[in-house]
Amino acid sequence: MRFLRSAECKAHATQTRSPTQSVEQSMYQENRFKMLTKSKPEVAKCLLEQAQAEVDARWKMYQYLANR
Repeated sequence: MRFLRSAECKAHATQTRSPTQSVEQSMYQENRFKMLTKSKPEVAKCLLEQAQAEVDARWKMYQYLANR
């Protein structure tokens, strides 16, 4: 196993693209989420909002770490 030096790591992090597909699009491809939207739409909406907030926060953290 080889560890990346900080310059290599930073170069890799700045080359990473932002997500191209939304969380909503990804979740609606899953049958279990489709079934949840049919059986309990209010729960599905809440979970979708929580998942999107988590993805946004994680992406911001990755950008912050890449630019340090």
